Amino acid sequence: EISVLLVNFVLFSFRH
Repeated sequence: EISVLLVNFVLFSFRH
């Protein structure tokens, strides 16, 4: 699923 990857990426970016 690409959605999971997208969410993970956004979360990681937000965490930074």
